[in-house]
Amino acid sequence: MDIKKFIFNKMTLFAILFAMLYQIFMIGIYIGGYRYTSEHTKNATIIYVNNDGQNGAKLINEIAKNMEFKSKNVDDISKAKDDLRDHKAVLVMEVPKNYTENLADGKKVQLNYYINSAGDQMSKTFGTTISTKVTDKLNTTITSKKIQGTMVKLLLTANQDKIKDAIGQAITANPEMASDPVKMASMRKEIMDQYTKQFSKQAKELGTLTNVKNNTVDLNSKSTNMNYLMAPMMSALAGFVAAMTSSTILFSSFDLEAKKKAKDKWKAFFSLQIIYMLVSIAASLTAATLLICINHISWSTAFQIFGASFLNLIISFQVLNVTTLLLGPLSIVINIPLVLVQAITSGGIMSAPLMPPFYRFIREFLPVPSTYQLNLNILYNTSSSLNPVSHLLLIGVCALIIECFLIFIKYRKDQEIPKVTGPMDVTGF
Repeated sequence: MDIKKFIFNKMTLFAILFAMLYQIFMIGIYIGGYRYTSEHTKNATIIYVNNDGQNGAKLINEIAKNMEFKSKNVDDISKAKDDLRDHKAVLVMEVPKNYTENLADGKKVQLNYYINSAGDQMSKTFGTTISTKVTDKLNTTITSKKIQGTMVKLLLTANQDKIKDAIGQAITANPEMASDPVKMASMRKEIMDQYTKQFSKQAKELGTLTNVKNNTVDLNSKSTNMNYLMAPMMSALAGFVAAMTSSTILFSSFDLEAKKKAKDKWKAFFSLQIIYMLVSIAASLTAATLLICINHISWSTAFQIFGASFLNLIISFQVLNVTTLLLGPLSIVINIPLVLVQAITSGGIMSAPLMPPFYRFIREFLPVPSTYQLNLNILYNTSSSLNPVSHLLLIGVCALIIECFLIFIKYRKDQEIPKVTGPMDVTGF
């Protein structure tokens, strides 16, 4: 045995190259995606719902100006919750009615926050962290000049009736003052200064008394255990990986038949699709059964998961066929990155607004993101503005059309296929 030839051959070189490429794919796609998100948190949106009139609006404006996130004002809390369920925001903050008035009276008040754990984990983390920081900021940094000034203005506005009464009492006590503009202005200023001083002291006290409480509500009423939270993404991604592996094994048989007899290419293609359906049924049954055993989902839910998995697999086969027809054996260089990209673009890790622009673009042409949303709808009774089933079908139809066009172009005449003897002999489809 020639050890040198055994070690230094083409397959060794291919193994080294493939190992290097996998590092580039995995680290580049995952770490690159996380880095972009951490540097572009401003792309995330916080929805504000104000029930406290002008005073609440001023408070929201002050909070929003100091946040590194996009802000959106919504009048209806139900609409805000719908946007949160649709992954259009990471957090909903609601200012309750009479918030400023109660705060001015020294009463305990609370800001209402809404998060959605039935979605990507990064948004949930953002939402929880932001709600805590906002509340802490209102309590502990209210003594800063900027925040204190805003709070004093809010307290002055909320106590306008008291100030008017004080001015009226001063005029009643000294009626001659009403006819002297200078004295009137001086008296008004003196009263305003008194209230401003009082409210400045009160604003500082409010910060130390932690009168503002954090009331966080999770819209997800289902279990938040990791095995439940990860099920929508992992079952979707597992389907694509299963399709990629099976496609690599099965497509070569079709390729041989189509090259040997070009006139039989459509018969071979039809046979290939039947095999794809059988593989999809087997894989989908396995996925649904595992979720019954591990997460104890109901039989009706398992049936829906079976349907979602089947749709995901059969469409993944079509997408993968396109890359295989275009690149042949080298399609693995594209297909493996597609698996990794979909782990991020699915929406299970981060929401679409937080993804790099290329990821947001390519996710529209891949099956896992829509399957993930479909699984969320099934397992968590969520909703989405776009119908994931329609999007999956659109991807599948477009891929099938491209597939048929490539088959028509590529297999137009019979080719001589070298005969392989021995146990590896391939004589038929």
